[in-house]
Amino acid sequence: MKLWWNRAVALVRRETFLAAVTLLALLYVAASLSPSAYGLVLRSLGVEDDGVVLGWPQPIRSDEYAVWTPTVQAAVASNFGPVNTSSFYAENLRTLSALPLADWGLVFKPQFWAFFVLSPARAFSIYHAAHYWIFLVAWVIFLRQLGVGRPEAALATILLLASSWAQTWWTSLGPILVYAPLFLLPLILPLRPSIRAVATFYVAAMWLLDGIFYPPLYVAATLALLLAVLAFRPEVLRPARLAAWGAGAAAGIGMAAVYHWDSLLLTIGSTSHGERNVGGGTVGWQDYLGTFLPPFPYHGWAAIFGINACESSSAGSILWPLILFFAVPASLKTWASGPEGRSALLRSAGLVALFVLATLWILAPIPAVWGKPLLWNLTVPTRLLLLPGLLSLFLALLILPRLELRWSLPRALSFSLLMVGAWLYSERDMPADPDYFSWLRLVHKHSDLALAALAFALPLIEWAKRRWLDEKAPAPARASKGAASRRGGLHVAPPSAPAPFKLSSFSLSPFTLSPFTLLAAAALANLFYFGLFNPLQRTGPIFARHDTPILRDLQAMQDAHPRGWLVAGGARFFGSILNGLGFRSVTQALPNPEVVRLGYFFPEIPEAQRDKLFNRYVNVQICPYSPPAWRQPLREPLAPRENAVLVPPEPFLPDLPVELATAPPSALPMVPGGTTKKHVVGPQWWVLDISGPIDSIGGRVEIEIHTDPPARRLIRTWRMPQVDNTEAYGADLYSRLLVELAAPREEAASATAVEDLGWCIVLRDPAGGARQIGPAPGQGRSTCTPWP
Repeated sequence: MKLWWNRAVALVRRETFLAAVTLLALLYVAASLSPSAYGLVLRSLGVEDDGVVLGWPQPIRSDEYAVWTPTVQAAVASNFGPVNTSSFYAENLRTLSALPLADWGLVFKPQFWAFFVLSPARAFSIYHAAHYWIFLVAWVIFLRQLGVGRPEAALATILLLASSWAQTWWTSLGPILVYAPLFLLPLILPLRPSIRAVATFYVAAMWLLDGIFYPPLYVAATLALLLAVLAFRPEVLRPARLAAWGAGAAAGIGMAAVYHWDSLLLTIGSTSHGERNVGGGTVGWQDYLGTFLPPFPYHGWAAIFGINACESSSAGSILWPLILFFAVPASLKTWASGPEGRSALLRSAGLVALFVLATLWILAPIPAVWGKPLLWNLTVPTRLLLLPGLLSLFLALLILPRLELRWSLPRALSFSLLMVGAWLYSERDMPADPDYFSWLRLVHKHSDLALAALAFALPLIEWAKRRWLDEKAPAPARASKGAASRRGGLHVAPPSAPAPFKLSSFSLSPFTLSPFTLLAAAALANLFYFGLFNPLQRTGPIFARHDTPILRDLQAMQDAHPRGWLVAGGARFFGSILNGLGFRSVTQALPNPEVVRLGYFFPEIPEAQRDKLFNRYVNVQICPYSPPAWRQPLREPLAPRENAVLVPPEPFLPDLPVELATAPPSALPMVPGGTTKKHVVGPQWWVLDISGPIDSIGGRVEIEIHTDPPARRLIRTWRMPQVDNTEAYGADLYSRLLVELAAPREEAASATAVEDLGWCIVLRDPAGGARQIGPAPGQGRSTCTPWP
């Protein structure tokens, strides 16, 4: 027992970073945490405990909290079956997004196994903790296999995890970065050919079945890492190794294609992703500059120049500006002129070439056909901001050990001036921040300026490194540095020995820095700026059943519908939020096209138009109003953007018995309720706008419209929300009716005659009795029975 304990202690001491990562992952699961932004949904529902422990849920992460997480809820509610049993659409849950489903693909999705033995909340936390753990462990091992030392590999991994691209896309495209190094490890590690092929097969299938199936980014990540292997460890790229690795990769890709086959066919045949053919040059230089100055495109976490925080993100860091200001150029020249330098530069030519190609594609208006070999035409160029940052990190890790890094006051001041200049440019049109008393928010929103002080923190980092790493490093570790350097790692001794440095005797005289210090500064900068982009969210409230007035109203609406449907929309509920809560909602996100089911409700629309509207990944949104003013009734489906379709509520609601009464209202007194306004639309017809206790969901109320003189005919009715002032895609509850009437006779079809029209609306509800609604003041002449 003592022997095993001693071995365990020795392992922890040797692999301190990996041991710390494992401990943090266990604590993460023990607290049932996740990076989900679902707290925004819980707040909108009126739930008191939104589960947010630290940080702020980001509205831009709607593809997670409004689509993927609710679909996980639906999969749990459907007992992990292939069909969404709680959905209005009863759609197939096997889509291009990863879900815990009880099918044969579960063999390749170990991150979901906990759903079948633990509570959904705990399993959801394990799923996210597994991503963090795999990322940190796999990237450290991958970089160490390239020859990078333990501390430097850990810092480079943290730098990449805390980059804006990784953090803003973490809960959707994050798995692409999580498994990328794991996919390359079987190629690098000394394995038997059969084991190498089997391991690659399993990792490839697991990679492609987790997250979102996004081929252009899989290709980009794989190519970048392969070129890194070529630059650092070209000896492992032997034909036999490549053949075994390639065979396993092909088998894994084929397995994933078989699993996704139905969804792939639907996506390829869709009018969105299937017809996507995008050229380059849609990214502004300001967002691209975020590769080397991550805070530059942002004010806080809001994008300044680009579309949004996600589309402005990159995988870069402040590392290269630090290198440019604190490296001694002569040291690079000396190394590059030698045989070892020339060989390393030749091996890194692939990294440089891909960096240049990616940069040109991102910034220059290149035709889409040129991007087809790498599948770049199938994605928007903003997503490929991943590549320059990732490639620049590999190039920095290759060059850093060969440089003499020197701190001096002029260098530090020059770096600080650059940061100040960048801050002044990017923030020049920003309004003053009123939150002066929250220093953390204030500093974070202006962190470009905060980075100006980074140069003066380098001496402290260097002191800490020498104090805690160099002096405490065991002798075997020191001896291994030479071996690592021969493999091209970061442990190459700098051209000149480090000058003695003690914090107590610090002066402004120049001294030598280590690569560790620059990596640590860049990693700390990324952590400071993007480390809390994704909050710490407890998973218990995500899967708990809540009881709030809003949820009770929604349940009442669904119960009132004769077919048990929920016909509700509004800015509060979009995507699959309502379905995730258990409602059979028409408003829902549909990853696979549902042309037939949606087309059934709109038979009057031509087939070509139905195909354009519904044959794609789409967020169906109930909306009674049409843009741009959001005031006029929406008469037919409308696509305001690529992945959204607004549909009117009428086809999904039961028929309302509405008739034009020829006799005047009954002489029996009826309770007045509601108001009616008249909108003169033209000389031949007008619209009565009725607001009152109208049960338009259940269809139980009967409506009589009495006009004087009698109206000629009823053309159409629309159910509308109770409130008039809508912000985005209408409101939530429907208790308003618009009735379109024609002029009573040709000779009265003038604006003056229409204005003289009198009317009264009678509502007969089996539950609430009869009510009458007259014109609002100044809106017409009332024919209602007077109320005593």
